[in-house]
Amino acid sequence: MKRSLLGVIAFLAMLLPTYVRAWVPTPIVNGEVISFDEGSSIPSDAERIRIASHLPLINAIYLDVIVVVAYYDLNSEGQSAMALARAESIKQFLMEIGVPSTRVYTETKALKSIKSLAPSTRPKPGSVEFEYAGQCINRTVCEQECPGGKCKGLDQR
Repeated sequence: MKRSLLGVIAFLAMLLPTYVRAWVPTPIVNGEVISFDEGSSIPSDAERIRIASHLPLINAIYLDVIVVVAYYDLNSEGQSAMALARAESIKQFLMEIGVPSTRVYTETKALKSIKSLAPSTRPKPGSVEFEYAGQCINRTVCEQECPGGKCKGLDQR
């Protein structure tokens, strides 16, 4: 009896990683850089469409957070307030399309504080990045919305 019970336990232990992999949600990180017209804190219709195109994936994950970061040039007067207005504008639009306000966080960053980045990866003044993270709960939708490794995490499973 003991020998067969140990055999069953060993067999189940061998299968456990297979079953765990089948139901553990996959972490997803995705995002977009949004551009604004000079002097404007309202995203254009084209940029709103780009933001809204993320909604199917946002709805297919258990959303942890959306972080909206607006960048400004430290040497330009009044740019900090404009950056904050742009970040808040993106947050407002996300709320309008159904994202809970408790999941969206905004911040601003001065470009002088991130000069260590290579010029090709350095954000442009006036741009806003929004990045969201969560656990994929609908793998089919996640795979459809993340073709070609568009999302970090999904292809690492």
